[in-house]
Amino acid sequence: MVGRVAIALKREFESQLKRALPNFGRVSGTKGPPLYSWNPQESLSFFLLLVIDPHWERFTVEVAWSSRPEFPWNGDLFSSPFELTDEGKRFRLARLINETGPDVWWELAPRPQLEDIPAAIMPSAETLLTKVPKRVREAVDQICSHAAPYFEKIRLASAGSVPAGFRVADRPARR
Repeated sequence: MVGRVAIALKREFESQLKRALPNFGRVSGTKGPPLYSWNPQESLSFFLLLVIDPHWERFTVEVAWSSRPEFPWNGDLFSSPFELTDEGKRFRLARLINETGPDVWWELAPRPQLEDIPAAIMPSAETLLTKVPKRVREAVDQICSHAAPYFEKIRLASAGSVPAGFRVADRPARR
């Protein structure tokens, strides 16, 4: 996704996220995908990363937390969000919706099957733009339903309690 549609998507996402979760603000000075953070306490940061597919008209959201103010870029996207570590976690929002289910992408246009690609006609930018608010609303609703409660449990865990359904990651033995 490029051009007007990507710009509209970023603006709409930021606007709806700000209304739904006003503690999150855009991280300035970062290159790449739009990154939003909230620091509820000195040693805890929560993040949302808007990931836009460069090859098709769709996007997804990554969820992360860290004991430092930096986004955990090296985090394992496929580890369990419910395994607590000292450093933090990074994963796709879909892992909170269904831990073992498929990845979730919000599509503005259906992706053609491989055999249909030569004949596929890309919808106009105007058509795609009309779909942006609804798809973003769907994504932000999932963030509010799944990521926000998850962040609250992580905040509680940082105070020393292990929330139900979470497990503490094995720590490597010291030598």
